[in-house]
Amino acid sequence: MSQYKIPVIPGDGIGPEIIAEGRKVIDAAGEVYGFDVDWIDYPHGADHFLKTGELISEDTLKELNTYDNIYLGSIGDPRIAPGVLEKGILLAARFYFDPEDIQDPLLHIPPQPYLKPSPSQASQSHHQYQKYHYCRPYP
Repeated sequence: MSQYKIPVIPGDGIGPEIIAEGRKVIDAAGEVYGFDVDWIDYPHGADHFLKTGELISEDTLKELNTYDNIYLGSIGDPRIAPGVLEKGILLAARFYFDPEDIQDPLLHIPPQPYLKPSPSQASQSHHQYQKYHYCRPYP
């Protein structure tokens, strides 16, 4: 069985909830496809900042740089001025890591067909569609 170590920064707001559900999905996929994930939790986000005054240290960034992936939740909290967490955590990470390493996982999904009415069908029922062309979530 393959073993993966993935650091997790759940973030703020809805981030921890989304990350928790995503972890369940990844763990379930691991059971089906024969891999196991060792989740390494990092506290960085609004609560950590309010308790310690720390955004993210260079030592933490060095440690995160030893992993192939980082599972990152949403960052931001109304208790903290806009931009503080975003600049102190997200931008710090983006400037620290190689730009080629910072990629949205959706960019690796192959193009997906979507349905669009043909010109002759546009005036007919909206239920009659044909495969028109492919799209990507991002250019």
